[in-house]
Amino acid sequence: DRFNRVNNRHERIDDQKNYQEFIQDHQKQTEVFAPTMAKRAKYLITNNGSIEDLYNEVDKVMQKIIKEQEK
Repeated sequence: DRFNRVNNRHERIDDQKNYQEFIQDHQKQTEVFAPTMAKRAKYLITNNGSIEDLYNEVDKVMQKIIKEQEK
């Protein structure tokens, strides 16, 4: 789940949160509007796995963009 993923990555100092802090952060305006923005996005990158998974997702989207530019 997202809480464990954020807490386990230790990328930033503010990554270490208790569950209550996590919930508060995810109730902020940007988090509330993220699903709405995702529906409007032409491309969506899922970031639910490893850094390698993220790079693979970015590569897939970039390939789609390149193919569209070639048309």
